[in-house]
Amino acid sequence: RCTSADIFRVQPPIGFIKPNETVSIVIWYQNQDKKDAMTKCHYFAFYHTHSDGKGPRELWANAKIEGVRRVPAAFTTATK
Repeated sequence: RCTSADIFRVQPPIGFIKPNETVSIVIWYQNQDKKDAMTKCHYFAFYHTHSDGKGPRELWANAKIEGVRRVPAAFTTATK
C-alpha cells in the first residue's frame, strides 16, 4: 500500500517473498503534475504475515497483519 494509491501503481501489487529471497518491485507515478511527486512526502508500506498455503489475494482478504515496514519514497525525473 502507499500514501496515494490513486496516483501510484505497483507491479506486482501483492505476492509472496520467501525468507532471504529478493524480488523486484516496480513503482511508477502516473499523476499529471510531476512537481507534486517531487515535493510531497510519500512512502510505501510493506505488510507481512505468514502464509498458510492460500494464494496471495485469498490470504490477504482475511489475514491478520503481523507487521509493517514503511519505506520513504523519493522520485527523480526520468530521462529518455
